[in-house]
Amino acid sequence: MSERDELHKMERCLLWLGMCLLFTAAVAWIAFQIQQEQISPAILFPLVVGAVLGAGNLTASRYAQVTSGRWLLLAAILWGLLAVVGQDYIGHRHRLQSYQAEMSRQSPWVAMAAAEQPELRPSFGEYLAGVIRARPAWWGLDVMITSGAALAVTSWGLRRDRHKPCSA
Repeated sequence: MSERDELHKMERCLLWLGMCLLFTAAVAWIAFQIQQEQISPAILFPLVVGAVLGAGNLTASRYAQVTSGRWLLLAAILWGLLAVVGQDYIGHRHRLQSYQAEMSRQSPWVAMAAAEQPELRPSFGEYLAGVIRARPAWWGLDVMITSGAALAVTSWGLRRDRHKPCSA
C-alpha cells in the first residue's frame, strides 16, 4: 500500500470518527431533552438510544468507506458510553445554569460571593461521581444497555453487509 493510499485511509477514518462524535453528541443532547420531559421508559430508552447510535456508526462508516469491523464494533461500545456520559455532562451544564440563575436572584452580596468562589460549583467529575454514587446499578445498566444495543446493531449491519450479494 502506497503512502498516498495510507493517507487517504487515515482521512477516511478521521472523517468517520468526526461524523460519529458529532452524531453521538447530538443523540446525547436529544436524549437529555427527552429525559427532561420524563417520557423515557427505563429499559426501552437506552435500547433505542443505542440502536440509533449503532445505525449512525454504520451509516458514517459506509459514507467514509471505513471497513474495519473490529474498529466499528469497538467504537460502537465507546459511542454508547460517550452518549451516557454526554447526557450527564449536559445535565451538569444545565444544573450550573440553574445555579447561576438562582444566585442572580439573590441579593447582590450573595451573587458576588458566589461569583468569587467557583469552588462552590461542582466540577463535571464531581457531578458525574455523584450521579454514579446516587444510582450505581442504574448508571452501569444504562451504559451496558446503550453500548450493547449500539454493538448489536453495528454487528448486525456488518454481518448483513458481508452476506450481501455482489453486483457486477
